[in-house]
Amino acid sequence: SLVKSLRAWRVWVPLLVPHLIGKMFVNFGMENLFPVIGFTYNGSMVPLEGPHGSTLMGKDFFQAVQNVLVAFADTFSRRIPYCLSTKRYPSFVFIIVAAMLFEVT
Repeated sequence: SLVKSLRAWRVWVPLLVPHLIGKMFVNFGMENLFPVIGFTYNGSMVPLEGPHGSTLMGKDFFQAVQNVLVAFADTFSRRIPYCLSTKRYPSFVFIIVAAMLFEVT
């Protein structure tokens, strides 16, 4: 029951801590940075090789390609944790830390 589970919080709260830390990274990356990345660039062309690159792509086309790739990666990356063994707590934490590092980089 819910009351019984709440009384046993010392068992399940430590298991949630890595998820909560990972969630902070995801929220920061997706909710705080995406509007900055997606909606503050005012140029009509995007340089693909850095700020001084000569290969240019239209901003709207670039954002369309970026959104398709992000949706594709997000869709398929959600299956990866189900394929990994998480029977031991250290491997479980390692997977979450690796995911947080990919979010930051």
